[in-house]
Amino acid sequence: MNTTQSGRSMLEMLAVLCVIGVLTVGVLLGYRQGMIRYKTYRTYVELSEAIDGVYRVCGFWGSLKTCTSDIGGELKSGGILPENLKNPFGKAYTFNIGSGKDQTIITNVDTDDICAELKAEDWPAGVIMKDDEGAAESKAPQCIGPAGGDSCASGTTCRLKLHLED
Repeated sequence: MNTTQSGRSMLEMLAVLCVIGVLTVGVLLGYRQGMIRYKTYRTYVELSEAIDGVYRVCGFWGSLKTCTSDIGGELKSGGILPENLKNPFGKAYTFNIGSGKDQTIITNVDTDDICAELKAEDWPAGVIMKDDEGAAESKAPQCIGPAGGDSCASGTTCRLKLHLED
């Protein structure tokens, strides 16, 4: 009697499934990291364009402190910022521009790491970075935690605050 079997054993099939599972986890993690990098970059681009737009809109009024325009509305209607005035993380942009205000743009991001990455970007002219001696100034871009501290706890939303020169 000739009894040869053909096909795969259960152990071989389990090994193949394990390899597929590991590859799938790697792909999903890579996709997630890529989306975070993309959203961080888009937030930087939108903020850079918003800073330029603020100076264009307020240039008509002479300076940021005398600007009486609805900055958010102007940037939205001009196509510089999205219609809902939210960044790619789904968080709102806040403009404190005009008389009696501190001339800032604030937006929330998901984590302290993203905020730190945005804070370290090469921002366009107009964002206060350093004082005349080259020392870090208190008005440099800030990452502010929910309780107002300098950092955000894991899993909390962080605010990026950009101070603009007048």
